[in-house]
Amino acid sequence: MEVLQKQTIARVNLKDSKIELEEILLDSEAIGLGSYEIVWEKYKDMMADAVSKPDKNPFLAISTGPLTGTGVPGSAAYFISYVSPISGKFTTELCEGSIGPYLRYAGIEHLVLYGKAKKPVTLWINEKGINVFPAQEIKNLDNLATSEILHRQFGEDAIVACVGAYDKVAPSKFASVVCDYYHEVEALGLGQAFYNLGIKALVVNGKGAITIANPEEFLQELIEIYKYYKISNQHYTHFNNITGDSFLSPKNEGSFLEIGNQSFGIAVSNERTSNFSRNELLRITQQSIKDGLSWRMVLDFMAENLDDGGASYDLSNILRYMENWLPQDLYQTDISTVQATGLFWDEANLPFIDAIGRVAKLLRHYSGQEWNSFRLEEVGRQLTSIGDGLTLEVK
Repeated sequence: MEVLQKQTIARVNLKDSKIELEEILLDSEAIGLGSYEIVWEKYKDMMADAVSKPDKNPFLAISTGPLTGTGVPGSAAYFISYVSPISGKFTTELCEGSIGPYLRYAGIEHLVLYGKAKKPVTLWINEKGINVFPAQEIKNLDNLATSEILHRQFGEDAIVACVGAYDKVAPSKFASVVCDYYHEVEALGLGQAFYNLGIKALVVNGKGAITIANPEEFLQELIEIYKYYKISNQHYTHFNNITGDSFLSPKNEGSFLEIGNQSFGIAVSNERTSNFSRNELLRITQQSIKDGLSWRMVLDFMAENLDDGGASYDLSNILRYMENWLPQDLYQTDISTVQATGLFWDEANLPFIDAIGRVAKLLRHYSGQEWNSFRLEEVGRQLTSIGDGLTLEVK
């Protein structure tokens, strides 16, 4: 059986809560990966309007790749396209977490959000559909309190992504989106993008299945990948990122903060934060995530501007001074061909020549179409040309 290259786009106009589902059929001879490039090509005009006036014409899209949520180690990759209030450009950021997989389990490959809700709302998405609920009563709660309330309302197995207090943090260009209590979505300024749309929280709990053309062959390839990991781990020590910190792996909540270690949890640069003690780093990071500010930006700001370590963390002061601060490092990520398929792999995890061959095999078994390394690399060049051809800046 050959899996038809169908993609479902869910469009939500927050202004009037209008919800539309559109099924598109991809041309197999064109760019067939079906991830963020569809949004860039299909919604150019809306993106341009958002860049011109991000607060008046807000636009945000969450896209998945064909391998997102398929059980491949590292398959919790997804893409968020939005106007970054920090860089001033329309950008697509590679993110990791359960939002992407659970959207696919709800039957959605692309979630397109636009328009501004009159009052804050919570979006609830599962395989039965999309609902918009008022969030007025929780709009000024921090991330921890918001997550606790919404988990009680929608179930502990639901994925809750929310922003901080609307009256304090959410309007900030450094506002973040936090998923399930403490996992910050790594797209800088995303909290303000949620705020511009009027979204307090996004709750997803899809439980459907992803169709795979050749499931037995696909499973065998997964087994081979895990065997490769077991054999090669002594040579590629960072490959454990893929199996240890990825979708379908146990959560390592005990490793909330790892200084100078990228394996689990939150990694902090020793060089930039050398004046802080471990306890200070942990306290600042936890408080930033609870409040809904990018913990990376807060640590960078404090390291550059404060001499007394973490003792001066105060939300009101941080917000007042950070708005006029220009970060040295925006932490933006270039998306590789392999990652565009929905895998959070990079050269530190797996050498490119090995990765591209394995991904081509996975795509072949997933789609029932003939994918090989040469075709995948060619598609990667096309993806790069799309990104290079669309440079949108806030005027």
